[in-house]
Amino acid sequence: MTLITLKDLEAHLWHAAHIITGPIDTSDYKTYIFPILFFKRICDVYDEEFTEALAQIGNAELTKGDMFHRIQIPEQCHWQHVFSPKDIGQALKEAFRGIELANEHLHGIFGDAGWTNKERLSDELPGTLLNHFNKVNLGVSSVRDDDMGRTYEYLIKRFADKANDVVLPHGVLFRGGAKGKIRTQLLEENRIEAIIGLAPNLLYGTGIPACILVLRKQRPGDHQDHVLIINAEEIYTKGRAQNTLSVTQADQIYHLYQSRQQQGPDKAEEIEGVALWVNLTEIKENDFNLNIARYVQKPLVEETTTVEQALLDFKQKLAALEQAEQELEELLIKEGFEI
Repeated sequence: MTLITLKDLEAHLWHAAHIITGPIDTSDYKTYIFPILFFKRICDVYDEEFTEALAQIGNAELTKGDMFHRIQIPEQCHWQHVFSPKDIGQALKEAFRGIELANEHLHGIFGDAGWTNKERLSDELPGTLLNHFNKVNLGVSSVRDDDMGRTYEYLIKRFADKANDVVLPHGVLFRGGAKGKIRTQLLEENRIEAIIGLAPNLLYGTGIPACILVLRKQRPGDHQDHVLIINAEEIYTKGRAQNTLSVTQADQIYHLYQSRQQQGPDKAEEIEGVALWVNLTEIKENDFNLNIARYVQKPLVEETTTVEQALLDFKQKLAALEQAEQELEELLIKEGFEI
């Protein structure tokens, strides 16, 4: 399959924005385009995985199993199933919900755009948008991971609503001095909308974890005096020398932020150990310290070991030690050492 160039992708997405121009405000473009883009991507990737698995095992039913797919697409929730219903907006809403329920880590990833709001979206508009995206295949064979990532960056830059995303070391979140003064001023002026903590060893040249600060000049009234804190340190792919972040994982982090941001502090439920809107009053009580672990931390799971398990583990390690000593002794004798 022919690779789609980044330039062609950007042009395609820009055309998608023109389709919804008018009924949708410019600041809300990404609220509608991102879910459709992500939906098309995961369905096309699912189809590629299905075809590959089917060629290997020859059983269509078995190829639907979790072992063959990074993301599960339930029956009637696939891209091809949302075209036929009379109410495409409702079909999209149900498909998004079905995918989120089948993939716990994608909870809230499609946001809460008003797909069924007939006053804002006519019956024809969602269909026109879907038909536009249906012209391209967004599977891995057509769109490389790095180009898909740049596509998201393009949309963010094009449709950003007076917002800036800055990648910084974690030290800026809690250190004093000049950094502390800047942090305090940004918080008091309600400029910091969100903090996203990333996994360690993702950035070249340093093993320390980084964080993303989402800064915004103007924020909705119900977002005032709150900061969205997200702990994404467990979303990454382990590497020998360098950890990496796949496009799917980057999508997961972005949509985790997007869904919380759209719902706001009053409606968004806490995801324990992952995401939480924190009131500025609590941050002030902590001397404007934004250390992520202070607010969002995975619950500790206490390990319990029975006496029988401990004895068995001890015996296994003792046997391994005796075997190693015997092999060392044989090696020394072979090399002429006196034992």
